[in-house]
Amino acid sequence: MEGRLNRNAVLAVSILASLLLHAGLLVASPRVHFGASELPSYLKSELLSVRLVDEAELPHFDDAPGPPGSGLATRPGSVTDLLQEALAPITPPDTALSQTIDVPNLDQRAAQDKLAMLEPAIPAEIIQQELDAKIIEISEDTARKDIQIERRLVAPSTTRILPEDANPVIRGLAGMASEEALMIDPLAPVGSGTAVAKAEGTPDSPLMDEPDPLKPPRESPMADVSEDVLRVLPELPMEKVVARAPVMDEINKNKRFDFMDDTVTMQLETFVPANEREGYFRLQIVPKEGEKMQTLPKDVTFAIDASSSIIQRKLDQSARGVQRSIQGLREDDRFNIVVFRDTPTLFQQDLVSATQQNKTAAAAFLKGIQSRGETDVYEGIRPVIQQTPRTGVPGIIFVISDGRPTEGILDGRTLINTLTDENQSKYSIYAFSGGRTVNQHLLDLLAYRNKGESNVVPQVEEMNQQLPQFFSRLNDPILVDCNADYGRINDGTVFPKQIPDFYRGQVVTVYGRFDPKRDREFAMRLTGLAGERKKEVVFKADLSKATKGDDAIAKNWAFRKIYYLIGEATATGETPELLGQIRALAQQYGIRTSYD
Repeated sequence: MEGRLNRNAVLAVSILASLLLHAGLLVASPRVHFGASELPSYLKSELLSVRLVDEAELPHFDDAPGPPGSGLATRPGSVTDLLQEALAPITPPDTALSQTIDVPNLDQRAAQDKLAMLEPAIPAEIIQQELDAKIIEISEDTARKDIQIERRLVAPSTTRILPEDANPVIRGLAGMASEEALMIDPLAPVGSGTAVAKAEGTPDSPLMDEPDPLKPPRESPMADVSEDVLRVLPELPMEKVVARAPVMDEINKNKRFDFMDDTVTMQLETFVPANEREGYFRLQIVPKEGEKMQTLPKDVTFAIDASSSIIQRKLDQSARGVQRSIQGLREDDRFNIVVFRDTPTLFQQDLVSATQQNKTAAAAFLKGIQSRGETDVYEGIRPVIQQTPRTGVPGIIFVISDGRPTEGILDGRTLINTLTDENQSKYSIYAFSGGRTVNQHLLDLLAYRNKGESNVVPQVEEMNQQLPQFFSRLNDPILVDCNADYGRINDGTVFPKQIPDFYRGQVVTVYGRFDPKRDREFAMRLTGLAGERKKEVVFKADLSKATKGDDAIAKNWAFRKIYYLIGEATATGETPELLGQIRALAQQYGIRTSYD
């Protein structure tokens, strides 16, 4: 019984305590702060309080808005209205800073102020040395299909590419010499008078005008320079550009190639027969007329056959023709003469400069030579090919003979192969003769296998005139040791295989075949030597848009291929396969050969 009373007492006490706690909370509720921690910092000091009042106790306000600062303009609807007005931006009152003040003659007063000249932290000598930068010009077509072409450095053009750490130089002002420049002070602020470097001993330059943002920019590159500056600048002794020559010397020294694209003309013609799948092309490389091209010196040896098979009248014609050819040599050329019979007789043991004294001595050497003895063509040429011509200049052996050896190596094939193998393309061999008792087959193949040509005139009396004319084609060499790359075109169908040396006024012609469906683009890269410099010619063309030729292109291609096959037959022997190809081509294209 007592336990039950204790439980009832505890329950009663709990209820009483709960009532007292709720009563205390209800009494203290008007003093409780709601969301104070979330209010802006400038409102925390003015905490809001909530009090429940009767509507009758509220003050009455007029509907019309009152003057600014007189209180609420409308009847407050809720606590949210109070908060929005408390958080509304405050318009600052008018001050002296917000007022527009008109200063009389402001432009004139500002123009009279002199800006202090800044002294550069870097010595003027160092700045002067860094003003010019190396100039690089890159071909627009830097990557050509199937042909690797190195980037080239050429002479400066109007486009200048400066590295980030280089100082600019403004060129091309009207009235200034081509070697004068307007320097820019890199330390001067933009728009200041120090932007124009003052030359030694000259007065201060006028200030530059500030550009007007409301005016459209002028087309002139000096649009931001005042007219007064332009009038004064031509009269100033400007700094001379002295760095051009060293830069050009360094560029010429370091670049590996000199490009000849602007000094030669490429003419491409095609012919596609109606009944054949493949077509033919003819490429002619012609040095441009009037272009300034370096003419190379040359090393020439005249080998004259003076054996008894050469009648005296014919030998005299040859001697006079050689003498006239030597007179046309330049002083930087070198020459020698070999008169051969069964043994050779040399004018000099080595090549000599083509001075007038040596030319006179050569004329005396040629005077009165007599026709006698046997003919040893190999021994007449061998002493020459054992010597080495200068690098980058053409070595020429000019043979005057009937090509009929009677001593030494008598077999024509063996003679041609032996001389060609020992020569190793060091010298170009040109052959000349006259009359009807000439082994023209031997002279042609000897010249063809050694990058040369042969010429036989029908009348002996013509040799005195024709020999110098034939040799004059070799007066002005411009490129030697040539090699060609034809890209996608099958070089096995391109003839000649060996590109001859280039001479001014002479056309180098190449024939080949192509597939119109596969080989739409023609690309050729030709390289060679000119002295110590390596030169390059690059040519690209669309075969479908090339000039259309006739069947003469196909016939000339077949003639060049037959010549190549005959040369191969001379080198390796007349195999049935080679003879079969020669006869098939001769029959198909209507060409007569010695194998008919």
